[in-house]
Amino acid sequence: MRFRVESEDRRPAIVCDDVLDLELTGFKAQGHPESETLIRLENTRKAFISHCRSLGEVNTFVRVEGPTSGGIELRSNFTGSAQEIAYEQG
Repeated sequence: MRFRVESEDRRPAIVCDDVLDLELTGFKAQGHPESETLIRLENTRKAFISHCRSLGEVNTFVRVEGPTSGGIELRSNFTGSAQEIAYEQG
């Protein structure tokens, strides 16, 4: 599946809220250095993210938020352009 946007978009490419057993593999999206994050996980449990990458600069590759988030594993992702992977609980 491929999406194209007509104009610059600084929202996260993916937002998952209250998700159990997420598997995201081979995802790539255009990032923006002024966007909050490429992928945002809110109250997400048991997530596996692998072989994903940003097609441009992004400050945060994955931001994890929410008191019930946990069991999140990142493997073999290209995060070279990302400044951080953020994990905030509470």
